[in-house]
Amino acid sequence: MVFICPRVLFCWVLLKCVVHVRSFG
Repeated sequence: MVFICPRVLFCWVLLKCVVHVRSFG
């Protein structure tokens, strides 16, 4: 859990960024 948590958080933030950019792009 300790090792997978940061990875999941990073993926979630990255996904949010992609959706945000696509929304404005």
